[in-house]
Amino acid sequence: MKKRKIRYGRVALLLLSALVCFGAAVIGVTACLVQSPEGAGASVPGSAPNSTLYRAGSGGRADLSYNILRKGASDLSKGELVLVNNEIAFQGAAPEAVSIYEGKNSFYYVKDKNVLLNPTAIKSLNRLMQDFSAETNVSDVMMISGLRSYEKQQSLYREELSKTGQSSSTLVAKPGHSEHHTGYAVDFGLYGQGREFDGTGVYRWINENCHRYGFILRYPSEKSNLTFIDYEPWHFRYVGHPHAELIAANGFCLEEYIAYLRQFPYEGEHLQATGADGQSYELYYVAAKGEDISVPVPASNAYRISGNNLDGFIVTVIL
Repeated sequence: MKKRKIRYGRVALLLLSALVCFGAAVIGVTACLVQSPEGAGASVPGSAPNSTLYRAGSGGRADLSYNILRKGASDLSKGELVLVNNEIAFQGAAPEAVSIYEGKNSFYYVKDKNVLLNPTAIKSLNRLMQDFSAETNVSDVMMISGLRSYEKQQSLYREELSKTGQSSSTLVAKPGHSEHHTGYAVDFGLYGQGREFDGTGVYRWINENCHRYGFILRYPSEKSNLTFIDYEPWHFRYVGHPHAELIAANGFCLEEYIAYLRQFPYEGEHLQATGADGQSYELYYVAAKGEDISVPVPASNAYRISGNNLDGFIVTVIL
């Protein structure tokens, strides 16, 4: 718990809180769980309207207890929040991914059976495309690219440089640095030869609503200085709930969001938010130190844990 200077006007309130928690006053230190004045119900600057800050003991809600989960440095590259760009290489092994074709519904097309994506992302993709079809009566969107190997990305990168004559590209990621290595990225196209998905017209609905299904538009036009990639209205990344909603509400790109989450360490204030799925969540960040990393996780609540492929883990608690 972070130490705070205590004003004399609050001494009585602090002593009362200590008595309630322990049945005795503790001089100089509040050993019980005391919510800070800016705690529950306080708005988080730059966050979604339903987000609140809580402080209690180790950082989260007073009614949550935690166990320790051991993680290794290799785990930093696992999970839906791994950050990959032209400065941060994907360090993980081949991620879990299956054929979209084998798990798709009837509301969109897939280029072939070799377009692979994380299974959880496919479920959300199905809901997104079903609702898009119901809203627009259009079902001609086609998934054209998912998980890629290093060799495939290298081939695409060399092909791009051959076309442009440049020594680097802001349209195709460097091999080893592509979102497509994660298994959580998918490129949209349109059924029919020569048709490209540009996110305009009737298809604008997808770009404006994908966050409700756990997806983000990975490369917004106004964030290319941070993502190192030009605007790609066809490239979507699955990050899950409530991360997609928080990213959309703040106008963040993934680089900004990963930095933002460091403001909510396990030892400090945790972020609470409600996703478009109607579920409430608590989020906190755990910095990675050394090879054997201790990650506090809730003892009784379900949770997800993701490395950020950089310096720590994000725990998403389901409340």
